[in-house]
Amino acid sequence: TNNQENFIMFNGSNITTTMSTGNQDKMKLESIILTSIWLPIYFIGFLANVFVCLTIVEHQRLRSSLYRLILSNAASDALGDACILAYLCLTVILSYLDYSLSRQIGNILCKIIGLSVFATIISGIVITWIGGFTAAMPFIWIYHLPQHSLQYCDFAQEENEGVGARVHRSIGLPRLRALDPFLMLDEFIVSKPAGFPDHPHRGFETVTYLLDGIFSHEDFCGHADKLYPGDLQWMTAGRGIVHAEMPASDDKPGHGLQLWINLPKEYK
Repeated sequence: TNNQENFIMFNGSNITTTMSTGNQDKMKLESIILTSIWLPIYFIGFLANVFVCLTIVEHQRLRSSLYRLILSNAASDALGDACILAYLCLTVILSYLDYSLSRQIGNILCKIIGLSVFATIISGIVITWIGGFTAAMPFIWIYHLPQHSLQYCDFAQEENEGVGARVHRSIGLPRLRALDPFLMLDEFIVSKPAGFPDHPHRGFETVTYLLDGIFSHEDFCGHADKLYPGDLQWMTAGRGIVHAEMPASDDKPGHGLQLWINLPKEYK
């Protein structure tokens, strides 16, 4: 017998096989490497892919072709990781078995699982290429469309505001509401004695930019100042504030823009 080779013992009509000490130690060392390195790596990969699948299903993202592609890839990878884990576990178990019927059955199972691993890898590649090409088709089609400039054109609507004041409102009309956080945009041209006397605001921020003339601002928190052409003034209403905005020039009207910006819930 050779210590580096397997040998067969003939005992009458019974044939038994044993493994030499050197080969057993070698296979046990390989099983330790598999257990300490490769099994944790593939187990973590399996859990990560399962987590991705569950997250997409839980948040009901299946309407998006991109998320369906990610789900199919993650499911394919999870199946491949599961097959590899089973293959590695069987390899570890077989390293502690002698050449017997159970070992032969284990070898057959290893080959079957190995073919399954190969099949899942190939299917994952196919799914990735076909799914990626399918997901990219709309973008390729859009890219090759004739280049036209797309724009939305609308006219501001004249509205009554304050006392005797007229504004041209573009944002804030019923036909143009879905522009959050922008709630309203007015252009005003106001002369004395018209203006915007004491009135309340809450839950948003006003941003005023003066183009021409002079405009005075005062609120109930004690702030008071004048705006000149090119000045920008903003006011965070928060829970609520009362303020006034009035033209301060006798020879020319106050001309400017005012934008209302919505505030997050914690700042309202």
